[in-house]
Amino acid sequence: MEYKVTIYEKGKPRVRTLFIERVPYKVFEIAQRLERMTQETRQNVETMQAIEKESAELREKRPDGWKDKIKENASEIKDLADRIYAVEDAGFFKDRFEAIKIILSVNGIKEDDELMNESTWADKMDFADPMAFITSALQKDIDKKKLLTAVLRSTSGD
Repeated sequence: MEYKVTIYEKGKPRVRTLFIERVPYKVFEIAQRLERMTQETRQNVETMQAIEKESAELREKRPDGWKDKIKENASEIKDLADRIYAVEDAGFFKDRFEAIKIILSVNGIKEDDELMNESTWADKMDFADPMAFITSALQKDIDKKKLLTAVLRSTSGD
């Protein structure tokens, strides 16, 4: 699979073409963990937004006990925010870069290459590029012809 990464230096884009032929199973395991963390974070954000909306309605309508409910909501929002920020402590960014390095190294990118440096991905690319790279690499084998060949090979009894 051919994959193009855009690296921005001093506001100017530079494109590098990578050829991804192999993706070890370990990358799949890391990606699954990252996806779970992402889903949990999305759910926590949605819950926070719903609670904030409820608090705004309570402030506007001022029913009995509204101040206590707003305090409860504030506490729940703080807990949710702590869980969202804990994603970094749980190794999300470290694991994401580990997956990138594994993909790059098994596909011939040397350790001293700029793409093997986490700051390249963090500082010189768009925020969505690291996950897009991992996802594209994992999906490279979804090509139907490759899949059919693999299935036929595994069932042929050779």
